[in-house]
Amino acid sequence: MPRTPATQLTAARKHLNDARLLAFFRGAAELNWVPSAINIINRGLAKGETLDAIFGQFKPVRGREGSLVINLSVKRSDDQVYLVTFGFHGALVGDGGEWRVSYSDADKVVAMEQLSFWIS
Repeated sequence: MPRTPATQLTAARKHLNDARLLAFFRGAAELNWVPSAINIINRGLAKGETLDAIFGQFKPVRGREGSLVINLSVKRSDDQVYLVTFGFHGALVGDGGEWRVSYSDADKVVAMEQLSFWIS
């Protein structure tokens, strides 16, 4: 069974609190190559939407081709360092990547490196 956006967000929150997730999305928008998926999340945040509301908009629809499906995964790499995979997948459309992100004790991004990216 595919992981829903809500379950992916819940799993990510086991490693990163919302302040760190928000810092990731905002920080990734400042890099050289910014996936559309990052821009979509940041547009929702700029409108005052919560992560739960934004992720809730991308529920997979059975039998509906062309719908975007979120891919979010967070793994701890080292103390205060995480590997974040994020993007959207759909029928012949989507983009995303993987980043190594370091945080301060105050939940601020202190370093971010894009390790890979994909475009469908």
